[in-house]
Amino acid sequence: MKVCRDKGVAVATSEEALGRDGIRRVDAESKELTDRVFEALGRDDVTRVIWHLFYWYYLRRACLSAAILDSALTEDVYAATLLGGDELLAGVLDEVCRGGGVRLVAPGTSTPSFTRSLRIFKVGAGPRIPLNEGLARRLKLASSLPRSVGRSRRAEPTDCLILTTLPSERATWRPVVDGMPGGVRVGLATTYPVKPSELHPAVRRYDLDGWVRPKRLGEWIGAYRSYWRIGPELPQILPRLPWRGLDLGGYTRGWLASVVRQLFWRLIPRAAAVEELLETVKPGILVCLTERNELVNLAIRMAADRGIRTLAIESHDMIWDSPLFGRVEADRLAVSGTYSEDIYAKNGVPREKMVVTGQPSFDRLARYREKEPAEKEADERLLVVITQPPDVALTEDTRREMLRGAFLAGREIPRLRVLVKPHPRDNLGDLRLILSELGAPRDALLPKKIDLYALLASSDVILTAFSTVGVEAIMLGRPVVVFKTGDETPVLPYVDSEAVLRVKEAEQIAERIKRIIEGEVVHELARGREEYVARHECAADGDSAARVVRLILEMLNGEGRAGI
Repeated sequence: MKVCRDKGVAVATSEEALGRDGIRRVDAESKELTDRVFEALGRDDVTRVIWHLFYWYYLRRACLSAAILDSALTEDVYAATLLGGDELLAGVLDEVCRGGGVRLVAPGTSTPSFTRSLRIFKVGAGPRIPLNEGLARRLKLASSLPRSVGRSRRAEPTDCLILTTLPSERATWRPVVDGMPGGVRVGLATTYPVKPSELHPAVRRYDLDGWVRPKRLGEWIGAYRSYWRIGPELPQILPRLPWRGLDLGGYTRGWLASVVRQLFWRLIPRAAAVEELLETVKPGILVCLTERNELVNLAIRMAADRGIRTLAIESHDMIWDSPLFGRVEADRLAVSGTYSEDIYAKNGVPREKMVVTGQPSFDRLARYREKEPAEKEADERLLVVITQPPDVALTEDTRREMLRGAFLAGREIPRLRVLVKPHPRDNLGDLRLILSELGAPRDALLPKKIDLYALLASSDVILTAFSTVGVEAIMLGRPVVVFKTGDETPVLPYVDSEAVLRVKEAEQIAERIKRIIEGEVVHELARGREEYVARHECAADGDSAARVVRLILEMLNGEGRAGI
């Protein structure tokens, strides 16, 4: 964005072009279109597995981009260029441009008309694949095949099997596993490496890639061959998909024909492994994390078909008011608070399915609240800036201004030390360059790997744009200043809550920090934090994992609710 503005090219984010209400409208319309697509498709297992994928990463993005472009065409626009993106997005934008008499250039993307005819009429049944070790090699699983037989023989019946698909879920499953009573046999099924030191010796870990057997894999491939033939049928199944005067049907049909094949090629090996594992260890309950994940959706369905109880734990990420959060098929959903419960209910999850337990990943915060802050020099104050990489929600200019304001405050306020905590996805080279240009001390930039909670607990003020770390700071009782330049409704609700102070301009940051340091707003912020936590994270007492464990035990013994 900075490069475009430096070259005199106008830049508009979705917030600037549509406003928060406009984005909500697109969200609702995209959800309705997604529902219509899968109702027409009439294939329930496909709907369960890829609804979230299709809605969030493809159709919503295409509609949002089209709405932004359409708003821009009210100006004197002669040509539009799409840098990156898929052919669904290119096709929709091409329709918008042609309607406005504007030419679309999409380098690296096939022309929409060619893509449409290719994907609708030329998608066949796929190549004939031999069901043997050669296939496994093609799927990059050959090295794990010899181990699968031995592991199956050593497998033991399991009371509770936990399925984790993302390394970031460690913070959620670790306290749950550690809290299980000794008499409960626990297994952990993973799609990523877990060190033996991370688990109690009594907990069995099952690497899903080591549970793929050629015979089972062949059965799954056979079962999904019908989906590979979905292309020729789609013009009759989904003839039209009208949206704001456009027909998205052709592009949607093309996307579905391609993604169903590609997605199931990716999912089939691990789905076959999950099935093998379920039938071998015969768990009493399957516990899944990040309920929107495609493999998690398949696993929940497979478990239900075998009479295995299922529990989904709310995603460790932030929840906001979006159709993305819904369609949970598990018997129970453990949520972090009444705010999350209301969002899931709004999007179709029955309230009787949900249990408010709190988020286990936040339990360790309670331990830091009980600790004394790390020693600092006399009268020294510590401002910690939490950064995020520039993306659609945070521009490079906004991040730079926030950092500029932080170091202005560091020069204006005596004995205020400013430290910058980078995001895991931040480019450290870019950050070092920005900090150097701002005249920051060389030791101001912290390493990515650092004890975040210890850092927050020792800080006097936290400055961020809308990072989830802001919530953790609130739960630790630390004052938070939010750098928010616009008046739009934020995605994350804490940004506009009474738990924080807001600032619009870099020059105002010092004034907000002074008010905190001098004690002017201490009581108001404390009251705001208490109200926020009560509604959004109402289990900030360190016992969330214990409540999830209690729910698991009650489900193992029959129906029950173990929430707050």
